[in-house]
Amino acid sequence: IKTAFKSKRDIKMASRQTMYDFLSPEEQKFQEDWAQEKINQMRPCPAGLWWDRIPGGYACTGGHHWMSDELLAKGEGGWY
Repeated sequence: IKTAFKSKRDIKMASRQTMYDFLSPEEQKFQEDWAQEKINQMRPCPAGLWWDRIPGGYACTGGHHWMSDELLAKGEGGWY
């Protein structure tokens, strides 16, 4: 499996992504910043739109693309 995550920080943050809802508000802020950075590096929305946090992952603001926390945590890129 090819993953975009090589640094210790990325590996740690990826492992926490599926636990987002259980993180403290402060930890969620750091996790959100990391997730947005990685989403836009690995797989930006093809329409050039921003990704919004939704339960269980992210949806582009156009509503046409979705990325689960699990997919993001794998670091393989892609969306539904």
